[in-house]
Amino acid sequence: MIEAASVLFVLCGLVFLALAVKPSYRICQSIEYRSWYLLFILILTFILGYSFFLLVLLSNPVTFLELGLSAILAGGGAFVIIVIRLSLSSMTQIQKNADARYVEARSDPLTKLYNRLYFSEYLNQAISKGAPFAIIMADLDRFKEINDTLGHAVGDKLLIQIGDRIQNSLLKSDVIARLGGDEFALIINNVDESSCLSEAQKLTDVMEDAFAIDDHLLVIDMSIGIAMFPENGFDSEALLKNADIAMYVAKQNNQNYVLYDPSIDTLSPKKISVISKINDALLEQEFELYYQPILSPAYNRLKGFEALIRWPQANGTIISPAEFIPLIEQSRFIGKITRWVILQAIQKAYGWNRDYLPVCMSVNLSSSDVLDKELVPYIRDCLERYPISPSLLCFEITESAIMLNMERAKYVIHNLTSMGVTIALDDFGTGYSSLSLLRELPAQIIKIDRSFVMQITANLEDFSIVKSMLELCHRLGKEVVAEGVETQAIFEELQNIGCDYIQGYYCSKPINYDDTCVWLDSYIKNNQTVITMGYEPNIS
Repeated sequence: MIEAASVLFVLCGLVFLALAVKPSYRICQSIEYRSWYLLFILILTFILGYSFFLLVLLSNPVTFLELGLSAILAGGGAFVIIVIRLSLSSMTQIQKNADARYVEARSDPLTKLYNRLYFSEYLNQAISKGAPFAIIMADLDRFKEINDTLGHAVGDKLLIQIGDRIQNSLLKSDVIARLGGDEFALIINNVDESSCLSEAQKLTDVMEDAFAIDDHLLVIDMSIGIAMFPENGFDSEALLKNADIAMYVAKQNNQNYVLYDPSIDTLSPKKISVISKINDALLEQEFELYYQPILSPAYNRLKGFEALIRWPQANGTIISPAEFIPLIEQSRFIGKITRWVILQAIQKAYGWNRDYLPVCMSVNLSSSDVLDKELVPYIRDCLERYPISPSLLCFEITESAIMLNMERAKYVIHNLTSMGVTIALDDFGTGYSSLSLLRELPAQIIKIDRSFVMQITANLEDFSIVKSMLELCHRLGKEVVAEGVETQAIFEELQNIGCDYIQGYYCSKPINYDDTCVWLDSYIKNNQTVITMGYEPNIS
């Protein structure tokens, strides 16, 4: 019986050895830490020593005490094997999870392509190797129109299909990444100028066939910019900048692709810097709202403020809106920035209505905003979050923005007015169909462009135009705001002809939130008696 038990222990030892050696060794190979190799060697030595001890026992008479000790050793060996196997398995799973997170952090969640982080890392590695390669920046043309008119779901499916097509056209050694929105970037390895242009043509050909998405057949073009390493730059910043410039030129000139050349670099360094910083400024919340009062010239009554976006810099300067607003309106960030402006403006109007007095807040909408199907629901959500009267919220839309898509503009304006929101037709008189817009659109306020207002005291024609506009708008039951009021003489002239409201440096330049609160304190203090009694304040 004892001999049989000893044989059983030997068999157990051999089973433990078989279970531990190969799997544990395989697991250890997947672990990067040398200490696990040392631990594995110790455990293996223990198992071999125990097996040898059992063999020694078989060659001599075995007592029950020795048999008991053998059982204890066998149990200890089994326990250690189980612990080490579980520990190594846990380490393996941790490593797998870490690898998965690494891949996830470098993958675009929508298209499953690489993202900006991986592309940047790969680009730096490619530069360090020194072999020639090309960067291709590709931006879809009119993608925002598809996104806005057909919905984001269709736009997302289109991006997925485009990514798949491009990836299938590349060699395995090449890399494609989605940098964000409708912008893709590629690295084509071991190419010269001729073969790189062939690759760009291949990308153009890939886009020729229509994309079948739901019930739609979509045809979309791509603007491509190319920069070669090392000819067009020795570091990632220069290569990306030059590829961006080439892509911008391709889009501006309606070309399929453009290879960077210093002769095409007509963009000022300052403008390039602004373009590259817009996304970071949005993420870091660098933008700030300034507010310009709108007053009645007859009674000095405050109607409200127009919210105007500004971009303060760390050195204390402010980038001019004329520099960055046109760039924002052409970028994929316009929707996000508009939403930020709307939320901030409504939040501040809510605070001022609570702490000071009811004031209207005016916000500008671009042509892209008018096409945004999610705009009206977003405004409704903001008003629920900060419950001010919708009539105290005014959206200013220019004639040019309306004329880009008249039917869509009518739809958006109708939905906004049905909520009780006020609509202002901005820059009135500068378009080519002003009178028809007055008739067709339910705008309650007309803002006369500053180009007419600023010369009414010096130019009889401008005075006649402003006066005629004012009379026409009043006959149609609309209020009028004159922009660009900068002098006492202009103020008095507008007061004499019955202009409803004025806006300009004569009242106040655009000022930040803190200064606006100080301005409100001063306004209320100077007009405290008449405001309390409910009368219109008089001009002091």
